[in-house]
Amino acid sequence: MKQFGAKIQSFFNSRLGFFVLAIALFWGKTYWAYQTKFNLGVAGSMQDFLLALNPIPTTLLLFGIALYMNGRKSYITMLIIDAITTTWLFANILYYREFSDFLTFTLIKGSGAVSNNLSKGILGILNPTDFLVFADVILLILLLSFKVIRMDIRPIKKRFAIGVSLLAALLFGANLSMAYSDRSGLLTRTFDNNYIVKYLGLNAYTVVDGVKTAKNSAVKANAKASDINSVLSYLNKNRTTPSVTYSGVAKGKNVFVIHLESLQQFIIDFKWDGQEVTPNLNKLYHDQNTLSFDNFYNQVGQGKTADAEMMLENSLFGLPEGSAMVTDGTSNTFQAVPAILDEQGYTTAAFHGDVPSFWNRDNTYKSWGYDYYFSKEYFSSGKNYDVGYGLKDKIFLKDSAKYIEQLPQPFYAKLITVTNHYPYTLDKANTSIKQTDTGDDTVDGYVQTAKYLDQAIGELMTWLKTSGLDKNSMLVLYGDHYGISGNHKRRWQSY
Repeated sequence: MKQFGAKIQSFFNSRLGFFVLAIALFWGKTYWAYQTKFNLGVAGSMQDFLLALNPIPTTLLLFGIALYMNGRKSYITMLIIDAITTTWLFANILYYREFSDFLTFTLIKGSGAVSNNLSKGILGILNPTDFLVFADVILLILLLSFKVIRMDIRPIKKRFAIGVSLLAALLFGANLSMAYSDRSGLLTRTFDNNYIVKYLGLNAYTVVDGVKTAKNSAVKANAKASDINSVLSYLNKNRTTPSVTYSGVAKGKNVFVIHLESLQQFIIDFKWDGQEVTPNLNKLYHDQNTLSFDNFYNQVGQGKTADAEMMLENSLFGLPEGSAMVTDGTSNTFQAVPAILDEQGYTTAAFHGDVPSFWNRDNTYKSWGYDYYFSKEYFSSGKNYDVGYGLKDKIFLKDSAKYIEQLPQPFYAKLITVTNHYPYTLDKANTSIKQTDTGDDTVDGYVQTAKYLDQAIGELMTWLKTSGLDKNSMLVLYGDHYGISGNHKRRWQSY
């Protein structure tokens, strides 16, 4: 038995032994993360097998880089690669928990446009078990530091390192072949990113996203003005006749667009703690003069709120990666609602209680033709005035009113609320309903911030009547995207 133990220790004291241990630990924690941190929709024995297999080829390839180096450099390089890939896994775990998607290079490139208050959002998402993905890195460092495993500084044959790289390539080829047999067109058709990770792994997805990002950049660089002709031809052939009933009924009226942050349809008429969560919105929704739509599905991409604005005012879908307002808002030519209404004699203004650069709004709104943009510096400031991603809705809407009253009529005013934004936190002074008791901290505060948003809308409606603007204005209210990620829906099944 002692002899067997000595052989095991001798094996791990070799470069190959340490390499095998590092691969095994990384595979184990990656597979654990796939099973517990993501909802990849694995079904059937083939997909189960591929989920277990797919971390191995890319891990062999990446960790195998260290085998081309000699002595201590080899160990240090392996630990650095382990730490980098683990950090990427950790970041995707956090992002996936809220957005049910994986990080993209375009999204990271535009992250500076949404960086304020990001720390609060991350703290709300964090789960203590998330840090377990770093356990193997720490363990390997400790094993080397306390000389439980000793570094093998003997040179390793280059043909062995090349052999490991070739093995990684062969395994990936086999993985890809089996993936295509189960899901044809995996890389050529537009699938959910979950498919790529489920079949090929997170590291492979990262490469696929990088290639896709490069291709998109190349397409933009080579775009020609004539490319629009086929689009215009399709639109002309499929143009819908305007509604006789509603066409022109609001001509010359002021237009208020109220952006209801993260408000989902289920909250309409929803009761909790013996009261309606959104009585003011319910009243508007059921009013005989209101056109209301309950069969609505948000079509946002990774830009979320920014994508909703893009669709609302440009009839353009968001991008598969990142936010179009960030990547193209400054340089693209738009045919947006503000510019169109400006030609009809309207004054156009956007209101948002956060920094002007959020989602690149300060530049994008110029491209869209807005006359005015009232951002954070135009509004009141003070202790407890802000929550999450900007000024509290009641303060924001009240302050916006004084600017709206000075706008030449007719006007188009878009007001973006933010209080009902993840992680749905609100101070006690502004809380008027208890949290739900699903046991999920991520969503239990949702009814509290939704209630506060509704109260803010109620105060806005009172001001409209007092000012007389209600007699010559049209209100458009919309929820920009889901508020509760699909990862948390099971908590709501009993409500």
